Amino acid sequence: MMSEEGISFILPETCYEVGSRKVRRHSCKGIQVELIQNSVIFNGSLSDFSAVSFSVEVSAEPPQTFQWINPESTVHIIFKKGKDILYSGECKIIRQTLGQKTRTFVLEPISKQMRRFKPKERRSSRHKLLPSPNIIFKHPLTGRLINLKVEDLSGSGFSVEEYYEDSVLLPGMIIPELYIEFANNFKINCKAQVVYRSVNKTYVAEPYAKYGIAILDMDIQDQVKLSSLLHQ
Repeated sequence: MMSEEGISFILPETCYEVGSRKVRRHSCKGIQVELIQNSVIFNGSLSDFSAVSFSVEVSAEPPQTFQWINPESTVHIIFKKGKDILYSGECKIIRQTLGQKTRTFVLEPISKQMRRFKPKERRSSRHKLLPSPNIIFKHPLTGRLINLKVEDLSGSGFSVEEYYEDSVLLPGMIIPELYIEFANNFKINCKAQVVYRSVNKTYVAEPYAKYGIAILDMDIQDQVKLSSLLHQ
């Protein structure tokens, strides 16, 4: 109802809040999905994703039925490409379509950080290098080439930042092959995993997301090179 004093609305019992600033969604192809709840596995594929949510399309194979899925409970999601697991985590169901044979689920990861390794009594020293190295990798879910500046670096991991709207890193996501590129085209190759995400909205015009990335595997020669570089 609208009057000289203002405007009023009648709202339903269930409402959704939609922010004016959204994280861009990215389309995906060739990523297999397992949606698991109460030991039942539904198979499908990843349709698109952002750093905060994603949508998957899954099928119900007889005797399965989508009535087996409780939308009020969490589901466990696994992303695969071939034999490689790219992501695994607990998610809540935001919404779903109503198909009988196939359905699309929009899911939101519950945790924005994970503990990859046992906590150490003494944390590895973080170094800010000048000039700053970059990380370069093919995004495991989209196949696009990503290039980000490293904020700080240690022997066990590093942190990077992205503009909030354009962020493409998902906490828990595994990056099978990543290059850390230093000055003079010096590169180190590793396998890595995104372990946390935090959003800084101090600068309202351009909020950004900060990510911690853990190094999972690295050739022994590259480990020696990295250690020597950090202790110069």
